Amino acid sequence: MNKKSPEENITAAEPPYDPWKDMVAIKIPNDRNNNAPIPVMVNGRGYTLKRGVRIEVPRPIYDLLVDQEMNQAAQDAFIDANEIKPIGD
Repeated sequence: MNKKSPEENITAAEPPYDPWKDMVAIKIPNDRNNNAPIPVMVNGRGYTLKRGVRIEVPRPIYDLLVDQEMNQAAQDAFIDANEIKPIGD
């Protein structure tokens, strides 16, 4: 029987996942009324995101932007669904 020593059974562990090193490419469109950069802060890390150009941001910043967009869409849908309409229209 071929037994391995404990040292031979140890494999190199992968470093833990760091979402701040996981970069995601995004492009924030220009706004007709406001082309100012967008300030974003997550867990004390601040970024200023330029509009109209492709940029790479860390995964937590991307996730925040996606969540914000989804929340805005849900809020807009709720307002539209609960809009007070005049009687007879």
